[in-house]
Amino acid sequence: MENLDRVLAGFGVTKSNIAHMEIYLTDSQAHFAPLAVLFKEYVGDHRPAATVIGVSGLAFPHQLVEIHVVAHAA
Repeated sequence: MENLDRVLAGFGVTKSNIAHMEIYLTDSQAHFAPLAVLFKEYVGDHRPAATVIGVSGLAFPHQLVEIHVVAHAA
């Protein structure tokens, strides 16, 4: 999430500007519950739309999670 904050800051926005998040999990059974806690802690009172997708793999074999975010600048 720190990396996401850095990317958002590079565009002059914060997590409160997030409109939608797509989160890809390689093991949704094992990682959904911890992800839900982390997501709620990260977004706080702001509740962007979110989609969680279970996948069989990501670009790098060691990668467990991929996050795609759409944020608005206004």
